[in-house]
Amino acid sequence: MNRYFTLLLLSLSVVCASAQTAENTVKTPVDSLSTDTARIQEKMIGIGEVTVTAQRSLIKNEADKVTYDVKNDEDAKTSTIIEILRKVPFVTVDGDNNIKVKGNSNFKIYKNGRPNQSFSKNPKEVLSSIPASMIKKIEVITEPGAKYDGEGLDGILNIVMEDNTSMKGIVGNINTGISRSNGYSSIWSTVQTGKFTASGYYSYNRQLAAGTTYDFRSEKTYIKSGNKEVSRSRSSNAGNIHPFGLDASYEADSLNLITLSLNAFSYKIGIPSSNEYMLTDNEGNIINSYNSKFEGSYQKYLDLDGHIDYQRLTHRKGESLNLSYMLSTTNMRRANDIYYNNVLNYPAYSNRKDLTKNIYMEHTVQFDWTRPVTKGQTLNLGAKYIYRDNHSKSEQSTDGKELPASDFSHVTQVAAAYGEYNMKISKWTFIAGLRYEHAFMKAEYRDGSADDFKRDIGDFIPGITTNYRINDYNSIKLKYNMRINRPGISYLNPAVYRYPNSVSFGNSELESANMHTLILSYSLTKQDFMMNIDCTYAWSDNQISGYNYVEDDIVYSTYGNIGCMDGLKMNAYVKWKLSKTTSFMINGAVMNMKYYNDNLGLNNRKWVCYFYSQITQQLPWKLRMELAGGRNDSGISGLYGHSKGTYFYYPTLQRSFLKQDRLTVRLYAFNPIGRKYTEYKSYTTAGDYIGRDVSRTYARNFGISVSYRFGSLNASVKKTNKSIDNSDLIGRK
Repeated sequence: MNRYFTLLLLSLSVVCASAQTAENTVKTPVDSLSTDTARIQEKMIGIGEVTVTAQRSLIKNEADKVTYDVKNDEDAKTSTIIEILRKVPFVTVDGDNNIKVKGNSNFKIYKNGRPNQSFSKNPKEVLSSIPASMIKKIEVITEPGAKYDGEGLDGILNIVMEDNTSMKGIVGNINTGISRSNGYSSIWSTVQTGKFTASGYYSYNRQLAAGTTYDFRSEKTYIKSGNKEVSRSRSSNAGNIHPFGLDASYEADSLNLITLSLNAFSYKIGIPSSNEYMLTDNEGNIINSYNSKFEGSYQKYLDLDGHIDYQRLTHRKGESLNLSYMLSTTNMRRANDIYYNNVLNYPAYSNRKDLTKNIYMEHTVQFDWTRPVTKGQTLNLGAKYIYRDNHSKSEQSTDGKELPASDFSHVTQVAAAYGEYNMKISKWTFIAGLRYEHAFMKAEYRDGSADDFKRDIGDFIPGITTNYRINDYNSIKLKYNMRINRPGISYLNPAVYRYPNSVSFGNSELESANMHTLILSYSLTKQDFMMNIDCTYAWSDNQISGYNYVEDDIVYSTYGNIGCMDGLKMNAYVKWKLSKTTSFMINGAVMNMKYYNDNLGLNNRKWVCYFYSQITQQLPWKLRMELAGGRNDSGISGLYGHSKGTYFYYPTLQRSFLKQDRLTVRLYAFNPIGRKYTEYKSYTTAGDYIGRDVSRTYARNFGISVSYRFGSLNASVKKTNKSIDNSDLIGRK
C-alpha cells in the first residue's frame, strides 16, 4: 500500500509542475476580473483609457462536483448533449457514443436534479436526440456524498435544463439520422401556460442487423481433464427502441413548487444465432459435438419511472423542505427456442425452449431538509424508506417435456437516514456526512424448491471531503467515502439453466457489498487551459463477483460475495484552446487493479489504460471539422482474466443553416480507413479452465444526421432541490 501513496504523491508533484507552466500561457478568466481590474486601476495614472476583456470560464470546480457551463459554449448551438459530453471533465464518450464517468459505466443520469431512468438506461440513444441548446449546465458528481444514496455509484451526471420562467410560444427540436447500424428520429418540446410548464420527448431508434452482427469464437482448455473446447457463433440484435418521457411543474407561489415526471424506456430485439460446438481430447479426437440455432428468440423490456416531488421554501434564505415519492417498475421477458442438429454423443434432445419473466417493483418515500446554520455553513438531513419486490418466474422444456419451473420472490425493505454538514472558511471547504441504512430481506420459493429465509443487514456509511482553493485558478481536494452495492433479481434468481456444456444459476443468499475509496484531486481552471486530475485508491473485501467451476468439462456459473480488490487509478482531463479556431481535448485514465480471493487461490492484476481525444477546427463558411479517437479498455475481468484494448477514430463535418442556425447537418464516419472489422478479445487465465474469447464486428460506419430547432426557448420545467434515486442495485435487468 505504501507504493500506492508514493505514486500518489509523485503524480501530484507532476500535476503542480504542469499547472505552473500552464499558468504562464493562458488568459484571465472572468472570476478574477474584479481583482485584475483593481490592479490595473492602481497603475492607470498617466496611461489613459484601459479596456479589459474577459470570457467566462466554462468549467467550475467545487468540493463535491465539477460543472460544465453549456449555455456559454458556442458549440452548444449546433450540437447534441452527447457531443457536449465529450468536452466535460471525467466523462468519456467513445466512437459508438458509449458513455463512461471516470472510466466506469456504473453511473446515473439526473435531469434537473432528479434521477431519470430513461436517460440512465439508454443514454447514448436519448442524449444523441436532445439538442445542447436546451441545456444550461452539466454537473459531474464524481464522489456522491451522504445526501445522495450511500450506494454503489462511480458518479452522477446532472443535466440541468434552461431555467428562465417566461416563454413565447412552443419550442422544441426535431432530429433524424441514418447510418449503417441504425436509423432514428426524435422530437422534444416545451410549453408553458401561466404557472404550469410541461416538457416531453419521444425517440424512435431502429437498430439494424448490419450494425449488430457479431462473429464469436471461444476456446477453452480444462485444467483437470486436459480436454479442449471450441465454439463458434454468429448473432445479431435487430430491433426497435423507444425512450420517451414527460416532465411538468406547477409553481403555486414563490415558496411552493410541485413537480411531476414520468420516464419510460422500452425495446424488443431479436436474438437469433447459429452455433457450433466441439470438445476434443489431447490428441484431437472428438468427444462430443453439436450445432444449434436460436430461432424465434427475442427479448422484451419495459422500464417505467415516475416521480412526484413537493418543495417548500421558507423565508430563511437557503432553507428548503422536500417530500418525494417514486414508483419504479421493470418488466423483462426473454424467450429462447433452440434447435440442435449434427449431434454427436449429446444432448439427448433436439429442441429446447426457455421462457424467463423478471418483474421488479419499487416504492420509495423520501424527506430532505436543507438549512443554513450560519454564514458559509449548511446542514442537510434526510430519511428514506424503500419497498422493493423482485419476482422471477422461469419455464423450461425439452422436446415438449416440461422441466421443473422456478418461481422466486425476493422482497427488500430499506430504512435509511443521513446527516451532512457543509462548512466554508476562507479558502477551505469541509463536508462531513454519515448515513445509516438497514435492509430487511425476505426470500420465498413459491415452487417449494427450497426453504424460505429472512435476513437483516445494517451499514454505517461515512464520508468526508476537504477542499482548499489555492487561488482563483487552482484547488486541491482530499476525500474518503464508502459505497454499497446490493444484488438485483438477475443475480438472486436461483433458477437453474442447463445447456449441453454449461449450467448457470443465481445466488439467493447474496449480501450487500462495500467499497471504500480515497481520492486526492487537483484542478486548474483558466480560459484557454483547463485541467482536472485525480488519484483514487479503492479497496473492498466482499464484492459481488462471478464464480465459475468445472465438473465433467461442464462450466457452472453463479455469483458470490467472494471478490476482494484494491487498485490505484489516475483520471485526467485537459482542454487547451490553441487558437480562436482550434482546440484540443483529452480525457482518460490509467489504473492498476487487483482482484483476488485467497481461499480460492485466485490473484488477478492488470494495468488498464483508456482515453478519448478530440481536435476541433472552425473553418470558413460556418463549417466545423472534428477528428476524434481513443482507446477502449475494459481491462481486468474480475477474478479470472482480462481483456485487450481496442482503438477507434472518426472524423465529422458539420454546418448550420437558416436564421439563428436552426438547421444543422452533420456528416460522420467511424473508422473509415483501415481494418473493416474490430476484434474484442478477452482471456481467462485462472480457475478451472483457461482460454480466450474473440468477438468480431464490422468496424466501419458512415452516417448523416439532421436537426431542426423551432420556437424560442425561454422556459423549462421547474425543479425541486432534492428527489429520489436508488442506485444500489446491480443486475436489476
